[in-house]
Amino acid sequence: AKQYGIDGFVYHHYWFYDEDRPGPTLHAPLEAMLKDGHPDIPFALDWVALKWDKSWHGNVREGFVFKEPNVLQKQYFPTDSNDPTITDHYNWLRQFFHHPNYIKVDGQPLFMLYMKKPSSFPVLQRLRELAKNDGFPGLYIIVSFHRPHGHLMPNIDLQKYKIPKQKRLAWNGFNRTVAYPAPSEFNEKETMDIPEWCSRENLEKNKGNPTKRIDEIPGLITSFDNTPRRNAKDAFFVVRRRT
Repeated sequence: AKQYGIDGFVYHHYWFYDEDRPGPTLHAPLEAMLKDGHPDIPFALDWVALKWDKSWHGNVREGFVFKEPNVLQKQYFPTDSNDPTITDHYNWLRQFFHHPNYIKVDGQPLFMLYMKKPSSFPVLQRLRELAKNDGFPGLYIIVSFHRPHGHLMPNIDLQKYKIPKQKRLAWNGFNRTVAYPAPSEFNEKETMDIPEWCSRENLEKNKGNPTKRIDEIPGLITSFDNTPRRNAKDAFFVVRRRT
């Protein structure tokens, strides 16, 4: 990764507020990284606060009981921001936040939320408070969206992808948003011309006052490996075409 200029990794983090199975899931590799120091590269965590459904896996163990049809693991969120289970969550996270390789912005650990989940907002707010109590300036929280970046790709039909504005996020606690759609979702028969806001005409028109843009980090999914779940070659997705 360092050889090819990768600045760091963002690892998915799974934590369920389920009374039957509370706490972290699939966390052993992350904890092993802290012990053995590999990979030695900057990193951050992305909380995937979603339920698990059967579409990601072919089979379940014999005798498994679904709490609802095809749902392997439900996600619950505390309604009280002072719920002690949120403190448990933070106490697990802090071992990573204090690691020298953990990515920080102005001293704040960077913490991502995978897709917008309004029910998670009280949890995020409390995690930020706990980070301040732990000696950090706060948490730098980013929420991700699977959709094109509205200002970098002005030629697509924005209404088709329901591009949300920051004011629609229903919580002003996010520092940034990030978009990383799969190319197949928007690249078919579309063009990727120079964005309107950075064109020469726009710069001349605004006299040094560029068009206001959403404070967002544009990204792109270049590949996705689902073979560990399905053990099939066709479960690996990679982008090969160029535009």
